[in-house]
Amino acid sequence: MTIYAVRNARDPYYSELGLDLLDLLHIAPEDLSTQQVINFAQHNTAMAEWWKLPKGRISPQEAGTPDISVFGGSGLILSPSAHRLLTDSLSPYGELLPVLIEGEKYCLFNCLTFAKEDESNTEFEYDGDQPLWLNHLAFKPEASEKFIFKSKMQKGLTPFCSKRFKDVVESFELKGLWFDEKLIEVF
Repeated sequence: MTIYAVRNARDPYYSELGLDLLDLLHIAPEDLSTQQVINFAQHNTAMAEWWKLPKGRISPQEAGTPDISVFGGSGLILSPSAHRLLTDSLSPYGELLPVLIEGEKYCLFNCLTFAKEDESNTEFEYDGDQPLWLNHLAFKPEASEKFIFKSKMQKGLTPFCSKRFKDVVESFELKGLWFDEKLIEVF
């Protein structure tokens, strides 16, 4: 079973697709806290009921605009073509929300699916009895059955995927992602 951390490609560096999270605060219902909106991946905040078409942006890089970009923790921003190609596969695992970027309708995939971690093979760094961060993350075998997901132990800060998601992205030659077998980045 191979699980990958989904990251933005680093060689080459593609343009960054983004969305101002503060704009979401203006359209979010008042009963949601600022943290539930800004840290939507960590709080597993569903947004489809109140979503309005926000404007996104592209921060240019030499390699051009990616088809897919990681955004806001475990979210993905999909180009119009990536959205068309991946909608059926992604929709069981989260929400597909429209975003207007440079006059085109892109899509934010808000992952709402968690996979169970293998606690016996997951290792935290501690200060006394206080967990500080994850040093190693492993998932239970059934995680490989999910297309894309996130981890509660990792606070939803990274999208993870099965080999099936990686294979689909690569078969469509969608650019912008890097599939990392090291599930936890150590800086």
